[in-house]
Amino acid sequence: MGPLVTVVVISYNSSRYIFETLESIKNQTYENIELIISDDSSTDGTPDICKKWLDENQYFFSKAQLLTVEKNTGISANCNRGANAASGEWIKFIAADDILLKDCLALNYLFSLKTNCDLIYSNLFFFNKEKEWVSKKYIFEYFNKLNETKKLKFYCRTAIFLNPPTWFIKNRALKDAGNFDESYRLLEDQVLILKFLEQKKNIQYFDEYTIRYRVHGNSIVQAQGHLFIDDLIRSYKVIRMKYLKKSNIRDILYMGNQWIVFKRQMNPHNLFFQFIYLFSPGRYLSLVARYIPNSKILLPLKRLII
Repeated sequence: MGPLVTVVVISYNSSRYIFETLESIKNQTYENIELIISDDSSTDGTPDICKKWLDENQYFFSKAQLLTVEKNTGISANCNRGANAASGEWIKFIAADDILLKDCLALNYLFSLKTNCDLIYSNLFFFNKEKEWVSKKYIFEYFNKLNETKKLKFYCRTAIFLNPPTWFIKNRALKDAGNFDESYRLLEDQVLILKFLEQKKNIQYFDEYTIRYRVHGNSIVQAQGHLFIDDLIRSYKVIRMKYLKKSNIRDILYMGNQWIVFKRQMNPHNLFFQFIYLFSPGRYLSLVARYIPNSKILLPLKRLII
């Protein structure tokens, strides 16, 4: 057996999906698992489902517990409750509507032995009722090639979605970073990545599929979209802007695009912001970074624009 790995299930009104999530943890090929379910004051019976499931399945785990609170506190605080209770060397956070592929923990742990990293991000399958699909991996491969200083600059210019549902995090590194910033109620992932980059933590891309990520309209972020946008804007102004210069032409283009994106998100029915978004130079620079392959010919182009 490898070292203890803690799986932290983050739940809020997840009664429709959490059984499938818990079963995917039980069916892991990795054996030394601590299971922590951290519920953020669900009102749909989620804790009752968890209690019953734990009564029947807790013997599959080295340790298992359910954490509950009386008042809803947000994603970041919910993650911290699970992290503070975790005793594993590594922590795998999973939302209570997503699914671990059966080798998720085993593959991540073996990869960590090769890289001595602090955080691993990998590939995921998106799925809903109708279909399943994957996104391009070019951006992850390119980001992984950069050193820590360039990663920070890149991320401040265009905060890419580093597949947070796939993260495999060293417990010690998370503690060193002060855990998740609870002043950002819904934006737990972007702020943590910025902390890790500022502290020059070793973040590595693992080119394997480890998670099935459920796409549906009942997620917390979908339900509280205005709060999520507020968190994004504050993260940009307080953290990312520190590393962007008004004397740098590329920074100016990315800052302009970010301003347009925020205006478009806050005013989804405003045709003016929809129109200028289509012609934002920074948008096209970001699209090149995300979707153009990392070939020998095109890689210099990416280095030029990011």
